[in-house]
Amino acid sequence: MSKGFIPNHFIDEVLGRVDIIEIVNQRVPLKKMGNSFKACCPFHQEKTPSFMVNQSKQLYHCFGCGAKGNVITFLMEYEKLEFVETIEFLAHHEGMVIPYERRSNVSPEAERKTQTTLTALNEANLFFQRELKKPDHQKARDYLQKRDLTAEDIERFNIGFAPDSWNALLTTLKSKGANEQMLEEAGLIIPAQNKPNHFYDRFRDRVMFPIRNRKGETIAFGGRIIGDGEPKYLNSPETPVFHKGKELYGLYELRRDVRNYNEILVVEGYMDVVMMSHFGIQNVVATLGTAMSNTQVSNLFRYTHSIVFCFDGDNAGQNAAYKAMENALPVLHSEKDIRFLFLPDNHDPDSYLKAHGREAFNQLVQNALPLSEYLFNHFENKYSLETIEGRSQLLSDMGTLINSMPDIPLRDLLRAELGKKTNVNRNILNKHVEQGRTVNQRLPQNNQNQGKNLVERGIVLLLNNLQLVKTIHNYEFLLDSEEKGAKVLYQLITTILDHPEIKTTAQLLGKFQDKPWIQYVESLSILDHMLEDSLHQTEFEDALKRLAQRLDPRKQVLAKFAKGLSLSSEELKLLNSKN
Repeated sequence: MSKGFIPNHFIDEVLGRVDIIEIVNQRVPLKKMGNSFKACCPFHQEKTPSFMVNQSKQLYHCFGCGAKGNVITFLMEYEKLEFVETIEFLAHHEGMVIPYERRSNVSPEAERKTQTTLTALNEANLFFQRELKKPDHQKARDYLQKRDLTAEDIERFNIGFAPDSWNALLTTLKSKGANEQMLEEAGLIIPAQNKPNHFYDRFRDRVMFPIRNRKGETIAFGGRIIGDGEPKYLNSPETPVFHKGKELYGLYELRRDVRNYNEILVVEGYMDVVMMSHFGIQNVVATLGTAMSNTQVSNLFRYTHSIVFCFDGDNAGQNAAYKAMENALPVLHSEKDIRFLFLPDNHDPDSYLKAHGREAFNQLVQNALPLSEYLFNHFENKYSLETIEGRSQLLSDMGTLINSMPDIPLRDLLRAELGKKTNVNRNILNKHVEQGRTVNQRLPQNNQNQGKNLVERGIVLLLNNLQLVKTIHNYEFLLDSEEKGAKVLYQLITTILDHPEIKTTAQLLGKFQDKPWIQYVESLSILDHMLEDSLHQTEFEDALKRLAQRLDPRKQVLAKFAKGLSLSSEELKLLNSKN
């Protein structure tokens, strides 16, 4: 049964208990340097160490590639773990018992139904694997041998066989306590037409490929017909535990078996994944009979910075690539990359690898088309840029795609290049393609305005020493301050005061991961205050005092009045003044 979700207070406790130095040092040997530790960055290639880990803050930062975060984000990136898996690992490491809680919007009945479905699918998986090994199913083993699959390939993907029987699976699972309703909901059986209460097995006479979620649970199947029947490939239908637009075949095996990879390849079918694995290329996943969705792209970007869409060069492959590109653009970030590889005519990954070998295939991957090149090639092959009509279509179609992108540098460059290709002036370009949206989500980082520097100074001092809030009394004025970042500083101060269990900077920043300004504050967290310890408190209080002096005096009095404090005659006079 589902374990439930992990409450936020326990995550805070984990961050407070774990030492990031110990966790990182077990994977990346660290050397002490002043108040921090350093190493060559595990997230990019470098010869001179630029990866720093701060024990007091419990944070890491690479000055080379910009990777940063706490012990949770480090393990997620380094070990390719899910968030929950990371918390479970750290809790086990510290001997902590996780107080799982049931989500309020999921009933116990729904949880039982989900677990019952997963149990049925797991039993079906075991059944298919047993059937493949039976003496009377030699034809299935012959098919796999003809495809050059080894026992290791079969074991890695749990490949099995569905016998040519109307009810072999149904009969077996009913003997284990399953009922028809349960098996139908799992997508394993189909109701017979014109025969009420009669069912038959969905998969018959097929080589079976279990589809597993990221936890390794079997959630669906794909079946390849042995003979000449139709359809050639058959997938499970949508069920409460299986959604084709969210899952990817091979992702579980990739995360389980592959340690280092520069990119993840996306291919068209699960047989492509299996065959490429046979040739030693294991950083591969496949869609499940549908176009690549933006949810699937987002999921892959959790594990890699680069996705290569690898499709056949025929019309179906070209259409699949365009659809993948269309759905990838809205979730593309500045540090992410997508490319496109089209195999030569009459080749799929299996046939190309057999004909040319792994090294030649890897060279194709290295030469895959960047997004920008693919995008312009696609439309320039479709429209003539020699005519106004062709340029008009290009401006319209590409403009729509660019408008769907987030505000990243690539978007601006694509927009500028489109303007050149269509040879239009700025007004026309602006009409069809929106300019980069400048959302004031980050505070200015290099502005020399003294007020902004004072706020930043206060934030840096506080992030280096959370104890500074213990002796200050006047900070409410920050809510009325017009200085950039003043309200952020206020939130940091009040959060520390309201949560005495917060002991490290990592715990504090963990409270604000959903805030638009978190990246800016994280960038300040790596800065040092360059002061003697004895001066921290004085400097922090001085920064707050100088910020308070800049506030409109009337606002200061109003803030004091709102707190119920007594006012002097001068303050009362100021409060009653009209100006």
